[in-house]
Amino acid sequence: MKKFAERKLVKKLKRNFQAAKDSRLLEKKFEFLRDYPKFYATAKKELEPYYNDYTKGTSAAFMAASIEISVFNLILCDFLKPASVIDLGSGFSSFVFRYFSRKNNLGTKVFSVDDDALWLKKTAEYLEKNKIQSDNMLTLDDIGRIGTEKFDIIFHDMGNMQIRTNMLGFTMDHVKETGIIVLDDMHKADYEKTAKTIMKEHGFKCLSLRKYTLDELGRFSYCSFK
Repeated sequence: MKKFAERKLVKKLKRNFQAAKDSRLLEKKFEFLRDYPKFYATAKKELEPYYNDYTKGTSAAFMAASIEISVFNLILCDFLKPASVIDLGSGFSSFVFRYFSRKNNLGTKVFSVDDDALWLKKTAEYLEKNKIQSDNMLTLDDIGRIGTEKFDIIFHDMGNMQIRTNMLGFTMDHVKETGIIVLDDMHKADYEKTAKTIMKEHGFKCLSLRKYTLDELGRFSYCSFK
């Protein structure tokens, strides 16, 4: 038990060190991250009523994207003003990206893809309940309809870890040269290691967003870009 606790502590310290190192690089590329706590407080206040409703009536909080990554995605959109977004793994993230598009009236094109058709339908119902457009909702089997289109932001949160690993190639093929990929649930050590290796082998940086997205369950995200 003592050795297990020691290993857990060492792992946490390593991740904290990596997150601190990566955040310095990220704050050079994305200046808004330097004042992130201020932006976070405002965006959380904006999203929280919707998130609370979602986690009470649609999905349990431990299954849904965290409020932390949801707020991060909204802030990211606010500053990058994406023309196109693809959300791999439908749910509250589908709401966040479409909410941004509606709020800013920018005509941001949003796709949501899911490996579970029933869950995709449930997501569409939640969007419609909140008067948010539910177009461009695709099952994984229909993802070919996207063709060669590329996106400014890709949020990857779909299915089990094997599906996520298998879809990393899709994310790299479909992100714009100046775009960003956000990989959720990177607290899972095996997936974290595999995803970082694959992305780096293809010329992508892969940096920890732990400083900005760590939630009470220990979940956090990474971002990847050229």
